[in-house]
Amino acid sequence: MKRPWPTVGCRAKTNKQTCIICVSSVVLCIVCVNCVVLCIVCVNCVVLCIVCVNCVVLYIVCVNCVVLCIVCVNCVVLCIVCVNCVVLCIVCVNCVVLRIVCVNCVVLCIDFYVLISLIVLFYVLIVCKCLLYYCHRVSTQLQLTNISYHTRSHAVVFP
Repeated sequence: MKRPWPTVGCRAKTNKQTCIICVSSVVLCIVCVNCVVLCIVCVNCVVLCIVCVNCVVLYIVCVNCVVLCIVCVNCVVLCIVCVNCVVLCIVCVNCVVLRIVCVNCVVLCIDFYVLISLIVLFYVLIVCKCLLYYCHRVSTQLQLTNISYHTRSHAVVFP
C-alpha cells in the first residue's frame, strides 16, 4: 500500500510539488493572519477616532456649560447689587436657557426688563414726590416758626 503523502522530507517530484503547495499554504495562512491583524488594527483605529470625536463633543459641551455658568454668575452678581432685580435675574436666566430653543424669548426678556424698569421708575418717582412733599412741609413749618419768632421779638403795634 502506497501512501499519498511523504512521510519524511520531499524526495520525489510529486513530493516536491506537495511541499511547495504546503509551503505556499503556510505562507497564505500567514498572510491571512496578517490581514486579520491588520483588520483588527483598523477597527481599533476607527474606535479610537470615534472616542476622539466624542471627546471633542464633550469638550464643546463643557465649554457651553462654562459659558452658561458665567452667565449665571453674572446674574447672581446683578441680584446682589439690586434686590429688586431678583425677579428679572430669574427671568433672564430662564431666557438664556430658552433662547436656545426660541429666539422670541429675547424679545420677551427685553419687554419684561422695560416693564420692570418702568415699575421701578414709578416707585422712585413716588418716593421722590413723598420726599419733596415732606421737605416742603418741613420748610413751611420752619418758615411759620421763624415768622412767629420774629413777630414776638418785634412787637408790631397796629393803630
